[in-house]
Amino acid sequence: MQTELLGQPQDVRHTRLPQSARYSEITPKSISSINDYSLAIAMHMAIPFARAAEQRGERAPALRVKHVVPLQPRLVLSLAGPEPDDELKEWIESGLVAGVVLFADNFVSISQLTAVTGRLKEWGSKSFHIMIDEEGGRVRRLPPNLSPMPSISSYGADGKVAQTAQDYASVCRTLSRMGINTLLAPVLDVRTAENTWLADRMFSDNSQDVVEFASYVVHAVQHTGVAACAKHFPGLGGVHDDLHHRQFLVGDSVQQIEERDLPPFRSAIAAGVGMIMVSHAIYYALDPVRPAVFSPLIVTELLRKRLGFSGLILTDDLVMGAITHVLPIEKAVDDALQAGCDLILVCRNRPVQRRAVHYLSQRVVR
Repeated sequence: MQTELLGQPQDVRHTRLPQSARYSEITPKSISSINDYSLAIAMHMAIPFARAAEQRGERAPALRVKHVVPLQPRLVLSLAGPEPDDELKEWIESGLVAGVVLFADNFVSISQLTAVTGRLKEWGSKSFHIMIDEEGGRVRRLPPNLSPMPSISSYGADGKVAQTAQDYASVCRTLSRMGINTLLAPVLDVRTAENTWLADRMFSDNSQDVVEFASYVVHAVQHTGVAACAKHFPGLGGVHDDLHHRQFLVGDSVQQIEERDLPPFRSAIAAGVGMIMVSHAIYYALDPVRPAVFSPLIVTELLRKRLGFSGLILTDDLVMGAITHVLPIEKAVDDALQAGCDLILVCRNRPVQRRAVHYLSQRVVR
């Protein structure tokens, strides 16, 4: 079947959509009644792009779905160099790779990167994710002249919420012109005295301040047509060590996590954030055994069901030390999928990527 979701909402089957022809009037709350999960995902990801078109005075095209199938969890990989190779092309065309994440060594020039993203989109689907970590400060992949943002902690120190939103929007307009459609930001972890290793990447030590930044930044990013990804759920406020190197057990109580760490993510969800990245830490009060990224209690029960998030759930990079020191990639991919993650991030290690692709291909066949 072919269904026009927003152009003629009265004809939509198996769902209850608002009687509206304008995307600007659609909110995450108004689409929460969609029964089919894959339809909900499609709607959620389409809204920011359509709102941006409306703001430019263009008519937002209706979202068409030729057939509804369950969302197939897939991999997000990094490039091996400035140019995508034939092996990556084969993986993308197989349908097992849903996106790529770009790093500084993938950039040579604006024209080169624009050509690269164009090829990637030709190999993938229209919804192929081309992601980048462009947080500002030390976490940037583009040259400073293209992404001049300072660290986000400096914005938080000055309380410059509106300025932060404007700067993110400016960077995202640059990303969009180069064909990048997903920003792996904002970081919504709350700073504490213990997590100094991440301090410059966090807005504030006040949860309510981060709540305000979350709402403004998500709106600003997604109104440019770029999807935002809030991270690192359920929060790194209680993580005292760098998860790139080793695992960490968070001893905070449920009340501490509820009051300090979750409010910024609730704010991002309310603002319509398209994607949320899940942390590798173990949260003893939530699941005493499994890292968050492998925990159905955290990914499905807390994030998906209790907080009502209907967007895409992305793992943090499974090639980080917190995971590689304890699990082979095949087991890590399987555990993340079992927990309820939609997209599996595997970066900067081609042999491990090959193993992940092979495992996922066998898993799909089974």
